[in-house]
Amino acid sequence: MNIRILLLAGVFAIAGCSTTAVPLGYQPAPGVSLQQGQAIVQVGKFVDARKVDPYHLGAIRGGLGNALKTLVAQAPVADVFRDGFSQALAARGMLRNGSDGPYVLAATVLKFDCNQFVRREAHAEILVTLTETGSGRTVMTDTFRTDLVRNPNDLFDAGVFASTEDLRLLAMEALHDVIDAALDSPKLKLALADGTKPS
Repeated sequence: MNIRILLLAGVFAIAGCSTTAVPLGYQPAPGVSLQQGQAIVQVGKFVDARKVDPYHLGAIRGGLGNALKTLVAQAPVADVFRDGFSQALAARGMLRNGSDGPYVLAATVLKFDCNQFVRREAHAEILVTLTETGSGRTVMTDTFRTDLVRNPNDLFDAGVFASTEDLRLLAMEALHDVIDAALDSPKLKLALADGTKPS
């Protein structure tokens, strides 16, 4: 009897092993999309410093911690964040296309992952730098982080039965949260306000 149970568990584990490339994008909240700011920020270089595969996101894991369903991004994570910041700046009316913007916003992705053992988790951490284009002077640098944890509604929503879509949505929420935290931070707003004051 025990052998049959072990064999059945092995079949489920093998059947569940898969890799899914998932889309991640930034969609502004309704209030954000109505904002009109000054188009003074161009997007600079984004670097992935996570020391993993540039597409890696995470996995739904089995009882031994083994990856049953692996999630990867459809584009390198550095590009996902760069595109997200571009969309978020555009939604705020702050994005300056081209290379003549007064400010350049760059970032280093320190952490971005999502996993489910029992609970679903997603984490994001970025180091954001704002540089004055004319002088090359760094006018702001700060780290922003978000950690999200969700308990599945269904006790059977785990292992091979867990949804990669639910985990993707949590990863996307972490992406949104950390981008919004950076662009809506008082420190960034102050740096931009000081730079646009008449001399």
